[in-house]
Amino acid sequence: MKLRKQLFLTFAIASAVPLLVLWFTLSEVMYKKELNDAETRHVLIAQNLASALKRYRTDIETSFSYVAKNLVAQNFTTKTDTFISQFKFRHFCIANLKTGEIITHSASTPTSCPTVVPSKRLSVFKSLANDRKPVFSPVMAGEKNQPIMYVLQIFGNKLAIAAFPTNYFEKLGKSISFGDKGHAVILDQTGTVLAHPVPAWVQARKNISKLSVAKRVMAGETGATTFYSPAYHSDMLSGFHNIKGTGWSIMIQQPVEELRAAARATHSTIFPIIAMCLLLSGAVALFIARQIMKPLDDVIEAATAVERGDHNVAVDVNESWHVPHEFKNMQKRFNAMAKSVSEHQNRQNRKYQSVENDSKRKTEYFSSLAHELKTPLNSILGFSSVLKEANPGTLTPHEETEFLDHIEKSAKHLLTFVNDLLNFNRLDVGVHVLKEQKFYLIDPIRFCETTLRKEIEAKNVDLLIECPDKEIQLFADERSINQIMINLVGNAVRYSFDKGQIRIITGLQEDGSVRIDIKDNGIGIPSDDLEEILQPFKRANDPQLADIHGTGLGLSIVSKLVQLHDMTFEIKSEHGFSTTASLIIPKERVISDNNSQDSAAA
Repeated sequence: MKLRKQLFLTFAIASAVPLLVLWFTLSEVMYKKELNDAETRHVLIAQNLASALKRYRTDIETSFSYVAKNLVAQNFTTKTDTFISQFKFRHFCIANLKTGEIITHSASTPTSCPTVVPSKRLSVFKSLANDRKPVFSPVMAGEKNQPIMYVLQIFGNKLAIAAFPTNYFEKLGKSISFGDKGHAVILDQTGTVLAHPVPAWVQARKNISKLSVAKRVMAGETGATTFYSPAYHSDMLSGFHNIKGTGWSIMIQQPVEELRAAARATHSTIFPIIAMCLLLSGAVALFIARQIMKPLDDVIEAATAVERGDHNVAVDVNESWHVPHEFKNMQKRFNAMAKSVSEHQNRQNRKYQSVENDSKRKTEYFSSLAHELKTPLNSILGFSSVLKEANPGTLTPHEETEFLDHIEKSAKHLLTFVNDLLNFNRLDVGVHVLKEQKFYLIDPIRFCETTLRKEIEAKNVDLLIECPDKEIQLFADERSINQIMINLVGNAVRYSFDKGQIRIITGLQEDGSVRIDIKDNGIGIPSDDLEEILQPFKRANDPQLADIHGTGLGLSIVSKLVQLHDMTFEIKSEHGFSTTASLIIPKERVISDNNSQDSAAA
């Protein structure tokens, strides 16, 4: 049967098409309108709550400043106690900034200050506080594990600490309720819950900073979005706003299903009319579907498989008399097309894989090249600048000779590297030629110290070298060991706080190997990122890194050089406090008296 003989049947469904289009269009239009209206409302509510929290913050800061100045000056007045009681401060302490010992205190409840601020909490307070204005801490565990927050400010050698509960946040959050499950969520600057309809989350100080909406609002955005809520196990619409200065965030949330239900309720009012027309159109469509849909379904199913990536598909051609000739021809043509597409796709995949591999090798090549060239050039420029800018007579002849020696050594290092590149072009990507020789363990450390001297002085960092046995020699590629030390110590300097301390500790192990530890007390690395940062161009996921320059190649280069020397490399870190990079050089590469005796005995 020819297709043209069946065309007249399509006119029967012509009346159904406009109705279906209208039905489905109205459904989506109504839902989008409901969604847009809800987004506007939620953002407005979030901004209104933010205004209330700003006033609360101002009140807290004002009362804190007044009480803190009086307590620091030991000027106790009735108004001081009134402020503490009015704003429900649990207690108000003045502590020694260095030791944490409580100097004086005042409290509105039986909960008083401890005799000494615990050292760990004191470190957190000191990292947050400044001497310019009051600072709010993230929510912490208080007495009986109750959520509590602190206001902090430094006054000379004293630290003012005021503790207050999060009751106001919870009360403010509970004041927002709409629909069946509409609610407010308030977060502190770290993404920890201050107010939430699930009380257990507030009590446990649940951190939801990994949620997409939390990331956006904590980044300072204002707007609306949808996301999956772990608390309600459903999609939520959230209007959010961030309070500048404190980092507190407000999210006004409502299940998307509630909005869909509201749209469906409106939409259902026109359902009876649409249903009657569809019944008539459906009767006609049923007959047509039986005649022509089976071959079409086969083609559609095969096309879907091709779209998913399965190009080895074919349609069974139906030769029945009731199948239109055009459909039979279409099935045959589709099979021919699928075969052609499969062959073409296989060729393209092979070409793409080849291009991708080439691109990856080129990217790694040029990235490593730039990083390798940077270090000796910086060394040459640094020592040249010192020699150029030094006043006559300020440098001794010995120092000038030493600086010139380092410039010459860096230049030779650069020339050696360029020569290696010429050889590198004749080798496969990833091959690094080691020029192994004997040298003292202390040499790369001293080279690193002088190379990074400018950066160390710029940050006022104390670099301590603890190398008890300076006579230990290594048998390795000295240029590679220099590069490893510069990368690791350079990272320690870069990510240390001003006036911090970096220790380079070496030691001969019982098994004859040498261990080198580079320890700093800088910003640290999140535990989830310790493996990730060893990959090229990967850096720790920490907001504090935004203003610190780095390519993300240093540790990946260290990792490759370590593998070439059969050494062991590991990083341990306590986020926010310290990082230790450890390098273990196997005994086969260590030349010492102990190893010499072992070799003689063998």
